[in-house]
Parts: sequence; C-alpha cells; structure tokens
Amino acid sequence: MKILLIIASIILIPILAACSTEETSSPSSSIPAEKPTYSQVLQTYPNDVRLCRTVATVEEVNGEIVIKGDIDIFDGKERIRWYGTKVTTETAVTFEGMSFPAGAMLTVDKDLNWIEVSSWD
Repeated sequence: MKILLIIASIILIPILAACSTEETSSPSSSIPAEKPTYSQVLQTYPNDVRLCRTVATVEEVNGEIVIKGDIDIFDGKERIRWYGTKVTTETAVTFEGMSFPAGAMLTVDKDLNWIEVSSWD
C-alpha cells in the first residue's frame, strides 16, 4: 500500500533519529571515500530480506523535517528507514548529528543505518 505522506518532525524524528551518529574517518586521508551505488548497497543485504518500495523526498522547513512521497507499508508499518528505501533530500537536512546536502540520495546499509549513495542505478 502506498500513501502520500507529509510528516512534521514530531512524528518523523523517531523514524530518522534511530540512525547511527558514529563517525568513521581515516586520519591519514583527507580524500573522502567514494560513495557506493544503490545496487552495491543492495548486494550487502541479507538474502531473505523483503525490500521496501519507498521512494520519497525529505526537506527541512523552518527547522521541521518534512517527508513526501510513496511510502511502502507492510506488516502494518510505514517503511521509510528499511532495506531498499530511496530518499532524496530537497534541501540540506540535519538529523541526529548527520548532515546531508540538497540532492543527497539516501538508503540504508545492511544494519539499517542511513547511507548516502552516488546513484540509483
């Protein structure tokens, strides 16, 4: 089931807040690591996982996080932060200490942490 959804931060923050805030950096390199493609991230998922079909945009408006798009619902739950999700930022957004620029393409890694990808290939 898909629905058009606009959620203010009071509802969305618990969904987005669960993302990891740990930072990994290499002190010996000032060159950022290349972002994986969407298909590369999909290859890391558990074999038996059901992919969601969420395709949405997210933006920050007056300090509030707003998400719009087709949100997949299964097992009675909205699946925004789930295997296979595709979320594109319309504006620069920051949540749980993680900042993403406008136009960032986000999905989740095998541990359901937000990850930026280089393309939706």
